Amino acid sequence: MTGTIMQAWLSSQALFLLFTGGCAAAFGLQYWWLRKLGFTRLPWLAWVFSALLLGWGWHLAEQAGQREWHRIQDLTQDFARLYGNELEKSGHWKLPDNVATNDPLYLNLIATEKTWEQLNPGVTDIYTLRKLPDGKNTFIVDSETDYNHDGKYDGEREQRTPVGEVYTEADEGLEHAFRGQANFDFVPVTDRWGTWVSAFEPLRDPSGRVEAVIGVDFDAHEFIAAIKNAKLRIIGLLAALQLLLLGSSTLNSMLRMQIIEREKTEQELRFFGSAVEQVKESIMITD
Repeated sequence: MTGTIMQAWLSSQALFLLFTGGCAAAFGLQYWWLRKLGFTRLPWLAWVFSALLLGWGWHLAEQAGQREWHRIQDLTQDFARLYGNELEKSGHWKLPDNVATNDPLYLNLIATEKTWEQLNPGVTDIYTLRKLPDGKNTFIVDSETDYNHDGKYDGEREQRTPVGEVYTEADEGLEHAFRGQANFDFVPVTDRWGTWVSAFEPLRDPSGRVEAVIGVDFDAHEFIAAIKNAKLRIIGLLAALQLLLLGSSTLNSMLRMQIIEREKTEQELRFFGSAVEQVKESIMITD
């Protein structure tokens, strides 16, 4: 269990750990280069400031990732809540488990889902599921879906799911919704259509009984990429600050070495001048 938690933490922090390793390598290379050329080494305050900058940057990157996470979560949950209310008002509860594909109410709900998907391309898929007495979850209203956003419904993957098709994938978020608990399931679930993180909202009949669940899917790969990109923007800013620190500290070290050399030269000149003043004979200096 501990190993799994550690592995998950390392995976989530991989970008920043790589960046930290790169910073350590850059400062180590700088230290080696300055020592090789005979310059003075960096003051310890530069190392301390770099470490503090990394800690501050890690905190900002985590906050940026969390904000993006919650943005997507709020987006999908808000859509699920909105669409669920609309389906309840439209009479989704009136649809039988084996509704005919030419039923006017069914066709109206199919058209409504397609319109929602076109108006909100950030949402990948919208569908409803119902739990049968035998415990199986079956599709009720699942319209055609333009996954690649090319304006057409290409191939079997983008076609309408038949009424009554059993959904066999285990999904805790879906089961929570059937028990009446709206939720956002951030654990990716893979099915024959792709890999998703989803928001689920229970649909109720006029008596208040949960008669179905609406699912709103967000592509899991885009979800992970969005969080990484939010962190990368902070890491990019942090990299610029670290480069500025690296360059200024290198320049500072070189200037300090020049000052030391100048003071040494001036000391030698003063010593030479003092020696000349103490000599009684005339001295001629030629080139």
